[in-house]
Amino acid sequence: MTSIVTRRIPLDYPCIFLPRNLGSTGGPNKADSNYHAVVWRPLAGVTEEQIEMLHNQFLKDLGVVGHNRIAERGMFSIEGSGRERHVHIALILTNRAETIQTSSRYKELLGEVALLKACEINGVKIKKHVALKCVQPKTDLMENYKQTTWLAYTAKEAALNPDFTIEDCNNGNTRRMEFVFDGLEGNALLAAQTRFITAAKTFWHSKLVKKKIIYFTKDSMEKLANEFYPTHCPELPWCPENRAVVLARMYLHKGRYLKYDFASNFFKEKYIKERFALHCHEEDFHDQVVKAIQDTFDIVENGGRKSIGTKRKKLSNGERSNGESIQIEFEELEMRYEDLKKRNKELEMRNEDLKKRNEELMVAVYYSMFTPKQKTEDRNPYAGQSRHLIPGWNASQEDHEHDEWNFKYHFKRSITEKGGWKHIVRYMAEVEVDKYIKRNYEKMRSFVNPPEPPKSEVDRTQYFTNC
Repeated sequence: MTSIVTRRIPLDYPCIFLPRNLGSTGGPNKADSNYHAVVWRPLAGVTEEQIEMLHNQFLKDLGVVGHNRIAERGMFSIEGSGRERHVHIALILTNRAETIQTSSRYKELLGEVALLKACEINGVKIKKHVALKCVQPKTDLMENYKQTTWLAYTAKEAALNPDFTIEDCNNGNTRRMEFVFDGLEGNALLAAQTRFITAAKTFWHSKLVKKKIIYFTKDSMEKLANEFYPTHCPELPWCPENRAVVLARMYLHKGRYLKYDFASNFFKEKYIKERFALHCHEEDFHDQVVKAIQDTFDIVENGGRKSIGTKRKKLSNGERSNGESIQIEFEELEMRYEDLKKRNKELEMRNEDLKKRNEELMVAVYYSMFTPKQKTEDRNPYAGQSRHLIPGWNASQEDHEHDEWNFKYHFKRSITEKGGWKHIVRYMAEVEVDKYIKRNYEKMRSFVNPPEPPKSEVDRTQYFTNC
């Protein structure tokens, strides 16, 4: 393969890029470098005709005879099979450019019809699927990105063989290398090839361990399912009727690069994932996974309770073993227990509400006892004494200082600070004792001859007890 211009940018030359301006000064805000990559991933898989078209354009970019060169070196690869078959292209351009320049070139090559069909399965358009992607490195990585690292991603599948060599990255079929090591020899060539192989291995291992976690949220489930089903189960579009089956397919999917797993709090029953580990080799394991997912949806829909209508029906028909029947009964009892706990919580809330209402009534009663309005000392012995019990409020004051709201505030504060109702009840008992002694003193003295009643308020209760 020859080109119009033979001299190329050295392989160890750093990335040419324009730093992205994240401020508000009106500067550039798009990736602008000479490291570009293209991925063509139609939902039905890439065709041989499209592979040939893309490879021809790849060679034109590199400056084959009769075409102006816009790229110094590049890698072309075909990965996957069937519906997963797709194309990767990596280019080191001669000059920096924005992504749209490369994407426009390849979109024009493929044509509008192919771009639209690439996002359809059986005539149904799949939303949010982008078949043609053109990318550049992240701006903060451009300065240190090596050409060999950028090109090696396209050749990562060569690392399927742990002992692969540089020749495996250019097998002329699924992986094609153009001008990557041109002009190098000796130690410089060996060092460049070693960097390339190391980067390819790194990309391959990072692909292998990639795992996506399914969380019990609308965004997580929908996003991952819409990425998965168009390629792997297009007959099961994402909808409420199919969601348990689609999520089960995702969990059991054995892809080359991608695996799915459920978040630790996805299932609303205990020991589900441990149960999966015990039964993963059984023939009906797929059905078990679907059932576990559906049970979780039912529990959420029913406010924490699993739907058991189907189980009861099967049990009545004798389709369950004795152990399974006991398990069903246990689950029913567990549901009843949860229901009773819920009702008990409601009763506790009602009890708290009644306590609050009772407190308000007590406040109103004490207010009527302590306030001197419309009362005399004989009719209301507690009037005028509130200052001893309720600091901050005095029933002898006028106007707004002893209104009902102010009384309630200081009354609640008083019973909190002084340890509840005891000090108020104790004071009221002492007043009643004093009234009784005054009323019955002469009668008591005539047959008991007690000593004179003490004048101290503290000793009155004890005096009455002795009498």
